[in-house]
Amino acid sequence: MDNMYKSKRIWLDKDKKGYEAWKKLMVSANLQIEEYLDYTLGIYDGKKLIATGSIAENIIKCVAVCKDYQSENLVNWIITQLVEQLNEEGYFHYFLYTNPERETIFRSLGFKKTYCK
Repeated sequence: MDNMYKSKRIWLDKDKKGYEAWKKLMVSANLQIEEYLDYTLGIYDGKKLIATGSIAENIIKCVAVCKDYQSENLVNWIITQLVEQLNEEGYFHYFLYTNPERETIFRSLGFKKTYCK
């Protein structure tokens, strides 16, 4: 990935500015604000949060990219880093929650649709 962007963990429960930037990005992506997340990653263009993704146990969720950056392949970068984090935590079987209209993006990254009743 281009060195013009940097990734780092966002401590949602400790970093008020980080939480507010994350919340704003989630709202702009029409995603629910999740209260129980174990790990959240942010990708920044300078100080601007441009992409994010989170983990809750073995579930990847809350993946969002600013509209102006959607051609930058940031979803792939987020997923790769979150899977690495899951592996470090001992999770080798994991799931991804997404909106139906974003399903194609995640299928292209190797995820398969599952159904729960």
